[in-house]
This record gives sequence, structure tokens and C-alpha cells, in this order.
Amino acid sequence: MLKNKIIYTISLCLCLIAGAAAQDKLQLPGIFSNHAVLQKSKKVPVFGHAAPGAAVSVSIAGKSAKTTADAKGKWRVDLDLSQCAPGPHELKINKRIIKDVLIGEVWLASGQSNMAFTMAGTEGTKQELNRCDNNYIRQFCAPLTSQTKPISSARGMWIIAQRNTLPRFSAIGYYFAKKLNAELKQPVGIISCSWGGSPIEAWMPPYAIAVEPNVAKRDAATQKLFDEYPAKLKKFIADREKWIKNTGRDYPFTVLPGKNVKWQSSAKSQYIVSGVLWLRNFVTLSAAQTKVPMTMFLPRQYRPLMVFFNGQKIYEMNIEGKQYPRTTIPVNLLKAGKNEILIRYYNPTGSDIRIPQPLKFGATAFNDAKWDFWHEKGFAPIAKNNQPPKPAGAEPRTYFNSSRLFNGCINPFLPYAFRGVIWYQGETNASRHAEYGALKKSLISSWRKEFENPDMPFYYCQLAAYTAKHNNPAISGWADIRRAQDAALELPNTGVAVLTDVGEASDIHPIDKKTPGERLAAIALAKQYGKKVPFAGPSAVAAKRNAGKAVISFRDLNGGLIARPVPKYHHLKKSSGRKAELIRNSPATQLEGFAVAGADGKWFWADEAVITGSTVTVSSKRVAVPVKVRFAWSSNPSCNLFNKAGFPAVPFEIAVK
Repeated sequence: MLKNKIIYTISLCLCLIAGAAAQDKLQLPGIFSNHAVLQKSKKVPVFGHAAPGAAVSVSIAGKSAKTTADAKGKWRVDLDLSQCAPGPHELKINKRIIKDVLIGEVWLASGQSNMAFTMAGTEGTKQELNRCDNNYIRQFCAPLTSQTKPISSARGMWIIAQRNTLPRFSAIGYYFAKKLNAELKQPVGIISCSWGGSPIEAWMPPYAIAVEPNVAKRDAATQKLFDEYPAKLKKFIADREKWIKNTGRDYPFTVLPGKNVKWQSSAKSQYIVSGVLWLRNFVTLSAAQTKVPMTMFLPRQYRPLMVFFNGQKIYEMNIEGKQYPRTTIPVNLLKAGKNEILIRYYNPTGSDIRIPQPLKFGATAFNDAKWDFWHEKGFAPIAKNNQPPKPAGAEPRTYFNSSRLFNGCINPFLPYAFRGVIWYQGETNASRHAEYGALKKSLISSWRKEFENPDMPFYYCQLAAYTAKHNNPAISGWADIRRAQDAALELPNTGVAVLTDVGEASDIHPIDKKTPGERLAAIALAKQYGKKVPFAGPSAVAAKRNAGKAVISFRDLNGGLIARPVPKYHHLKKSSGRKAELIRNSPATQLEGFAVAGADGKWFWADEAVITGSTVTVSSKRVAVPVKVRFAWSSNPSCNLFNKAGFPAVPFEIAVK
């Protein structure tokens, strides 16, 4: 009897230990963390990993569910949060407690750099900092990673809109969330997941890319170049080092600058020197700052360099260049008071050296700082074209190959509940616009499938105005990719924010991000939340021929058509205040931006383009019988047709019947 009791007690202890071990193996994706926003819907998945067979219980706001991890340790429960108050709540998963969780509206903000562009560099940020504190606006900062195979979890963190966090918000995402929050009085969470320069195919699951077979061929070609590149680079470095020695430019580092060096002060952004250039600066640290290691960040560098901190080398970059130096400075090198930073540039070719702005050591940043410099060694001029050539192009970017960003950046969120997606992407695919429409529709359909939401809204930004203006009406430029983007409108629950009035000729990243954010929000408020708000500009639906003129009818009038005053100048680069005179292509008529073509396909700017009630009448003296009409059909169009709600007319090319 006693023996049986002992066996039973031991078995019970072993079970408790096993249960504790299983509990210790509970793993949650980073998106389930403090300050999270969960979607206010009937089906909200909560998921993660645990030990196979482990029991998992989940509860929040009076809703609860239980499940058991499968043989691979995966588990998931679905909660009905459709009637829950905003909170804050505690999300309990076994013994894990996630605090300050809100229930509201969650949107995924994705694409390339214009969606990734943060509030730190946008127009109006200084004013927004004084009024941004809002516990109901939050963003999940998703880690960006390119993967050849899908990963199921990723780290990251939620931040609340406050003065100290606002610079990290996606600017479009923030203004989108702010407008939704103001209208809905509900928490809004933005999942920021965008990568500058990324093509659309990188964001798509493999099966979705099959609609365009040329993508796979490009991927294979890129992979081949990538595989060949290391050998080419190795040969280049060897040839360059041999050339350096043969030309007497081999000047290795020996000692740090001595006390007798005569430093000069300068605030230049770059130097064009051949030889060895030293830069010196100082960072002042408090005693507290010396207690933990400090990380050094440098912007992209193109020349061999060494970095010294208080006399000790902490970083070196080789002849290849094109790196973002980053290294950790150990505690033993830090000291309270003034700390010396030295950078040694070795420049055997005589090309420019870019001064590191900003240079960051921990939280201390040098922006446009005055550096001391010393030109230690100069080299004699060299003959042209006698240097070993670098391998053609930069290292191929295989991290943008098909599905890489879906695998690394989107798959970890599956099957998190979103209300919808806002998207800004297309610049990278502009040269391949013929295939973009099919790819975009496939991306939308695949994401709806993957997120188990067949009606998930997908609202996107048409590419903003960009590049130099021109007076040739036959040049379309980005008009073709804008038309390809709009193929998505063939799918239900889609919408477009037109940005022909938001752009800068010399900057692919216009600093006005409030306009696109609010236009996307207007679409969501009208189409998803049923608010009676205008959300679209005039869109051409038909063109009829009448006495040698084209009469174009529109929908989405929203109060009627108007011609805004044509400005005298247009922006080249807003951040630097650069402008240029806007030269009108149709100076004698009301509307700018219209062109007409006859049966010969030759395009001419309209001599007449005037609003006639709910239509626009267009004609050109050079086109007796108009066959087609274009509006805003260029990369950086000059156009002034709007509706009274303030939305610009949608660019179009239309046949006249």
C-alpha cells in the first residue's frame, strides 16, 4: 500500500514537472505583446507554439478558449471579440499575461519605401509632435527579413503614438490611423511592414507568382549572377591590391596621429582627395552611459576606412566599400567626459570621400557636425582608365527574389486578424509594367486566402508625381505603371488614392505623407465603415465625339467638377525648398493636362479643355477627328481638374466614340 502511494506521488510529481516544462516552452509571436491591438471581429485567431500535446488556455475581455498543441507544437484558438469594449485588457495565455491590450481596428501597411517612410522626415512632423499623444493609435514595428522558406514567427514590438515614438511611425500609416480614430472613436493598430526598393513579386507566396512565368526566369538569372559574384569580387580585390602596390599607393596604417599633428576644422559634406585622410570628433559621456556597451552607427560608406575609439580600433572596412558600418564599443573603452573618435580613410583612387553624417554613438548623433581633418598622405595623379574595373553592377539583390519577403515578413503574421491592407508600391516594377496588373491582382487574392479573409479590403496609392516635367504629350512614363496598378480595381473591396498632385520632380519620396494617408483613410471610411464621406476624384467613364471635339463624362463628381488655379511653380525638392517655374502646355484654356490624338496616333496638347457641367470638352486644332484623349498621362503631370471635395481627377486614356 505504502509502495503504491510512493509510486503515485512520484508519478504525480513527474506529471507536474512535465506540465511545467511544457508551460516553459510556450512561444508567442512578437505581435502578441504588451500594447497590442486585436481586431474587433467575430473570428480573431490567437496562436503560437508550445510543447507537443501541451494544453493552452486563452482569455481576454471575458472571452476564453482552450486547445492542445499539435504534434509539431503549433496551437491556435479563435475568439469572438466583435462585441468587446476597447479596453485596455489583459490577454492571458496559460500563465503568460500580456498587458494593455486594446480591441479595435487593425490594418496592415505594406509596400516599399514610400510606405516605410517614417514621420521623422515628413512635412509637418514638428507640428504633429505637439498633438500626437494618443493611446488609441498604435503601431507594430515588424522586423524585416528575407527568407527562402516561410518562417512562422518573428519578433517586434508595439509602440503608442507619443512624442518620443512618433518619428518611428510609418507616416502614411500614422495619418491613416489618425483619421480613422477621429471618425470611428476606436483604437487603430497599424502593422508596419514595408521594404524600400522591393518589387511586388517578393511579397507574394510562390503559387501566386505563377501568373507571370517571366518572374521565375528573372529570379534564376539573378541567382546565377549572385552565385558568380563572390569569385568576381575576389578577383577584383586581388587585381586592385596588385594595382595599388604597382602604383606606389600601398600605404598601410602604422600609428595614430601624434600630438604634433595640425588639425584643421571643416563642416564639408565630402572631400575629393587622393591618399589618407583622418577625421576627428569627440563625444561626451556621463558616468551612467559608460556602464553599458555602446553601439556605433555610420551611414553608407564607399571607401576603405578604420574607426578608432579612444585610441583603439573598433571597426575596419575593406577595399570593396558600400557598407553600413556598425559595431559595439565595449565598456572598458568608454570613459566619463570627452571620448575621441578617429576615422582613417584610405583613398587610393582620388574619388570623393563622403563625411559620415549622421554619425551615431549610442543615442548621441552628430548631424552636420564640424570635423577636424588631417590629410596625412597624398598620392600623385593617375592616368585614366588604368584601374581594374569592378564587377558590373552591385551585388545582385537576391533578397528581393520571388516570395522572399512574403516568407520572412508576411508569413509570420499568419493568421493574425486584420480589417484590411493599405499598400504603396510600384516604383520598382515600373519598367515591367506590362506584367504588374496580373501580379497585383494575384497578390491581393493570395493575401486574402492566406489571411482567411476572402473579402479583405485592399486600398493602395497610385504612384505620386515624379521626374522632370516635359512638353511632349506622347511621353507616358509612369502613366503605364499607374494604369497597371489600377487593374486591381477589377477586384471587389479595392480602392485607389490618386497622388498626381502630391509629388516632387527630384525626390521619389515626397515629404507630404499626410495627403496619401488621409485619402486612404477616406476610402476605408466610405467603403469599409459605411461613412458618408467623399473618397474619390472624378473618373472618366465615356467620351463622345461632337463636331470635332471630345466630350468626356465622369463619375465621382462629389459636388461637381472644378478647375483649380494652375500654380506658377512646381516642387523640385520640398525639403530643400527648390522650385521651378511651371510652364503650361495648354496656356489658353481652363484645364491643364489634356492631350488629343487622331487616327494616326500622334498626340497634341489640347487647345481647348473646359468644364461643361458634369463633362469636359476637349479639342486640338491639329486633330480634326479625335480618336483618343489622355489626361495626366505622364510621370509628373501638370493637371488641375478636381471635384469640389478636393480630390484630383484620375489619370486616364480613353477612346472617343
